[in-house]
Amino acid sequence: MAILLDAFKLEPEEAVKFFRQKGFEITFSWQDLWQEAHAKAFTVAGVMKMDILMDIRDAVDRAISEGKTFQEFKKEIEPILQRKGWWGHDPVTDKWMGTLWRLRTIFATNILSAYQAGRYWQMAAVAARRPYWQYLAVLDRKTRPSHARLHGRIFPANDPFWDHFYPPNGWNCRCHVRSLSRRELERYDLEDRVESSEGRLTTKTVPLSKRRGSTTEVVEFDGISPDPGFSSNPGKTVWRPNLDEYEREIAERYVTESLEGPDFERFFFGKSRGNFPVAIFAEEYKKAIEAKSQVVLLSDESLAKNIKRHPELKIDDYRSLPQIIGDAHLVVQDGERTLVFYKRGNKIYYAVVKATKSRRTLFLTSFRLASHSDVESIRKKGRIILDRL
Repeated sequence: MAILLDAFKLEPEEAVKFFRQKGFEITFSWQDLWQEAHAKAFTVAGVMKMDILMDIRDAVDRAISEGKTFQEFKKEIEPILQRKGWWGHDPVTDKWMGTLWRLRTIFATNILSAYQAGRYWQMAAVAARRPYWQYLAVLDRKTRPSHARLHGRIFPANDPFWDHFYPPNGWNCRCHVRSLSRRELERYDLEDRVESSEGRLTTKTVPLSKRRGSTTEVVEFDGISPDPGFSSNPGKTVWRPNLDEYEREIAERYVTESLEGPDFERFFFGKSRGNFPVAIFAEEYKKAIEAKSQVVLLSDESLAKNIKRHPELKIDDYRSLPQIIGDAHLVVQDGERTLVFYKRGNKIYYAVVKATKSRRTLFLTSFRLASHSDVESIRKKGRIILDRL
């Protein structure tokens, strides 16, 4: 584990959060739980009893959070598995259950995936300042030739290459990624090495299981492909911090930096879907509508509608939402809606935040420029929470 920490320069916190958000899945084979699902659920192929799966998961959790080595992990979990009969050869099924090789694979794959996911979100949050990412392999006798060929290659942080080739790219893959600023590119004379994957990503069909005779499609770049089941970015697929667990100032900083990063750019231009956090609600706004969350989300559907109705607002306007909502000049409560105004120069921004019926989630439903008559009309519409406009 010390080697991992040295390689990724990452505190365990983000890795632990990624790992702990996983649920449990019982599967006969690792292929039964596919790519994105592996990021969302913890499984060990062939483990059909929940108590054994929980024992293994708890041991991996402690290994990540306490920085344990494989030998320490093995010493803890092996006696438990032996006691519960999940160890060695099963003469009834003629299958091997727990083995040293399987333990090592469970340990390495889960820890590497967790650390890579945490590292991804660290880099994505500061991508505006460090917008280039470089693929780095461990160049020794164990390194796959295909991974060695990717070593040193640099792509923009928002390049689709990272959707498919962000490590790990196979069982026991030790590759990692580092971020670079423009100044570092110049200092190390790397400007000419920045490339794009545009038009270079294709798919090909590969065998998945000889026993089942099944196949799957994997992404290919310059003749290189991740192993089947690894053509997905674990960090991008699922993990985001639960911003309701953080103080407003910390959560707001995270949202602000995320909006400057590559993921929001892809989201804004319709290249990814889902809900994106765009602002943090002040405590007094939460209380006014009895909201149970401080996080304001923007759905891909609302974004698409808003861009169509109000094309005058550009991506930089949306990137100002943390300030517009967090430092508003006029806030009016109208039922389950919170109407927010923010004046910057000659512009008055108008944002509408609506709570769901359960009050557990807040959504930005409208965002546009407003006139002075809009302001006066809405002042009369509901209860004024704040007015310094």
